[in-house]
Amino acid sequence: MANSHGASWSMPFIWSSGIVTSETRKRKLWGVQEVRAFGLAAIVFIHVFDAMNILNGPAAHGIRLVSLNSNVYFFFIAGLLMAHTSPYQGTSEFLRRKARNLVGPYLAISAPAIAIYVLGLKPPPIAAPSTNPGPEILFYLWTGSHLGPLWFLPPLLMMFALFPVWKAMTLHPRLAWILIPLALLPFVIERPEHNDNPVQAFAHFVVCFAAGVAYRAWSVDKPGPARDYVLMGCALVFTSTAAMLVSGQEVDWEEPIALFNKLAATPLLIQAFSSLAYVYKSVLAHRIANASFSIYLLHGYFIALVKLAAGQNATALNPQLLAEALALTAIVIAICYLMTLAAHGVLGRWSKVVIGY
Repeated sequence: MANSHGASWSMPFIWSSGIVTSETRKRKLWGVQEVRAFGLAAIVFIHVFDAMNILNGPAAHGIRLVSLNSNVYFFFIAGLLMAHTSPYQGTSEFLRRKARNLVGPYLAISAPAIAIYVLGLKPPPIAAPSTNPGPEILFYLWTGSHLGPLWFLPPLLMMFALFPVWKAMTLHPRLAWILIPLALLPFVIERPEHNDNPVQAFAHFVVCFAAGVAYRAWSVDKPGPARDYVLMGCALVFTSTAAMLVSGQEVDWEEPIALFNKLAATPLLIQAFSSLAYVYKSVLAHRIANASFSIYLLHGYFIALVKLAAGQNATALNPQLLAEALALTAIVIAICYLMTLAAHGVLGRWSKVVIGY
C-alpha cells in the first residue's frame, strides 16, 4: 500500500556481503515500488476479469488461479515498509498516523457506496444484520462488504494494531521464527468465502504481513549468503506451489497454496525488479505505486460499472475477451490515477486524509 510515512530508506535494506551503498538502496526501493504497481495491476485485472462474467473453463480457471490472492503482495509490502520505519517510531505516534492516513480515506471513499445501500437504492451484496441505519453503517465499515475490494482494509488495520509485536521482531530478528506457527493458519482458518469476516481474514493473511516484517528484519541481521538461501527457498516454494496449481488436478487447500505461491513470489519479484533497475527504471510504475492505495480504494466503483455493463449472461473466454479485460484493467487504473491527481490538486494538504495520497 501507499507508504504513508514517506520512508527515507536511509538504513541498509538488503542482504549484502559488502558495503550497502545509497545506489543499492535506491534500486531496492525501485524494486519494492514496481512490485506494488505489479500487485495493483494483478488485483485490478482479476476484479475486471470476474466482473466480465466469464465462464470458468480451463483457461479462465487457470487465469483465476494465477491471480488468486494477489492481495498477498500488498500485505507483504505493508509489513516490509512498516518494519523499515518502526525502529524510529513510538506506538502511539504510529497508530495516530495510520488512523489519519488509512481510516480517513476509508471512510471518505466508503461514503457513496454505503449511502446507496442505506438509502435502499440498490440491494446490498451481503445483508446487514440490522436495517437500522446506525448498525447497518457500522456493519459495512467493519466488513468492507459495501464495496468489494475494501474488505482488505479492516484486517490490515488489525495487523497495524500489533505494531509493538512487529517492532520487536524488527529489533530482534530471531523472533521471525514466529512465521512457522503463523504459516499453519491459512490451512486451518479459511479465507472468508464472501470476504465479510475481518477477524477471519486477519488470521488467514497475517503470515503475509509478518513475512514482510521478517524480510526487512533479516535483511539487516543476516548479511552475506542469507539472501541466497532465502531466495532459493522462495524459488523452491514458488515452483512447487505453481506446479500444484497448474497441474489441472483438484488440489486440496488450493486457496492457501495460492497464498504461499504469491508469498514466495514477492521477494523474488523485489529482487528481479531491483536487478532490472541497473538498466531500466519505470517512472510510470513508480508513480502508480505511490498512488496505489488511492487507486485501490477507488477502483471498486469502476469494477461495479464493468459488472453492470457485462450483464448476467456468462461468456466463454476467447482472445478478444482477454484483450478487453487487459485493456479495461489499464483504463480503470488510468482513470483512478487521474482522479487521484485531480483530488490531490484540489484538496492540497488534506488529500492524504481524504484519498490517501
